[in-house]
Amino acid sequence: PNVCIYVEYDVAASAVNGHTAGVEIAASASFTNDQAFPIADATPAPINLGAAISIVGATSTTWDGSTNGLWTDATNWSAGVPTSTVNCIIPSSGVTNWPAVTTAITPVCKSVTLQGTMSMTNAGANWDVHGDFVNTGTFTHSAGNLRFQGTANQNFSSGSTVFSVTFGKTAGTVSVTGANVPITT
Repeated sequence: PNVCIYVEYDVAASAVNGHTAGVEIAASASFTNDQAFPIADATPAPINLGAAISIVGATSTTWDGSTNGLWTDATNWSAGVPTSTVNCIIPSSGVTNWPAVTTAITPVCKSVTLQGTMSMTNAGANWDVHGDFVNTGTFTHSAGNLRFQGTANQNFSSGSTVFSVTFGKTAGTVSVTGANVPITT
């Protein structure tokens, strides 16, 4: 019987360290090859076209606000909207629009480095942080929750008053580092 296998890869632009994709054909010596991979007596199937590896995306993304102040707009970030495994950096300069969480959304980051300006003013908003939160900039936080999540130990420092902090951690600790952090509620 004939078996048809079609493989297509969409490798993200954020793949790092030269990671690419590999394919191993390990079934039959009789197959059609339309990608010009050499198949001859010297290289019969199975053919190994590369070791399988994980394609790793960016480990951090930096806010530039080039489009607007919406956290969820990927065009405002250097490597897309951050996730629980991607650190977010809000720099102190080079920003067109500062991030403003004015709707009931849940921004998510691994670790946060806030050097510039950010506001969170919607009571329905929750900012989930899965790593450290380091604020040396200006964080206007008048509503919503800063939520520490995950199982890792985390550090928390802020020169700005934080409106509300909650903990959804299942293990690990949150340590206040540097000066005391003023918390409203």
